[in-house]
Parts: sequence; C-alpha cells; structure tokens
Amino acid sequence: MNEVKLPEGVTPEMIEEFKKKHGVVKIASLTDSDGNEHGDVIVGKPSSTVIAQFEKFMDKDSMKAREILLKGTLCTRRDEIFSWEKNSEKYAAAFDAAAQMLPVGKATLKNL
Repeated sequence: MNEVKLPEGVTPEMIEEFKKKHGVVKIASLTDSDGNEHGDVIVGKPSSTVIAQFEKFMDKDSMKAREILLKGTLCTRRDEIFSWEKNSEKYAAAFDAAAQMLPVGKATLKNL
C-alpha cells in the first residue's frame, strides 16, 4: 500500500479527528484546466443535513449550494478557498473535490 504524503501542516492526529467527524476523508489535488496546481485539500463525507441543504439550493441558488457543500466537506484550507473568486477554476476544483464526496448509488433498470 502506498503511503500518502499529508499536506503541510496536517498531522495524523488531525486526520483521525477529521475521520471522527466525517467518517470518510480523502486528499484531493486541485488543478485548473491549464494544469496549474493549486495544492492539496482534505475533504470529508458530508452529513445528511449538509446534503439536504445542498439539494435545497441546487436549483435555486447554485453558488449558495456550492458554498454549503464546501463548508460541509472541507477539512483544510477553508479560509483560503473561500477567499478565492467564486467563478475561478481553482474554486471550481475545490467544489469538484467536495462533490466527489457525495454518496452515489446506482440503479439497474429492466424492462417489464
């Protein structure tokens, strides 16, 4: 198993605390469409309350929905990410990391 290098300033103890809060945590490398790297972030699985709030605003106010999901999943670099321009690619990359933490089920349909 490959050892994952933690971002600067993140300790194994912090990871354990993130796991207690979120259950599942992952590291995401943020990159824009030009290949510019914007560092790593730790994201956690969102709670059912965060998911419900996110879904509530998804069609009404997409920027508010993004903010809700980011607040409910980001474990590191929160202040920095929220200071980024909301329509920037690096902010979109952070949102993508958060969105990938949403639980996804799969259904198989069959004709009757």
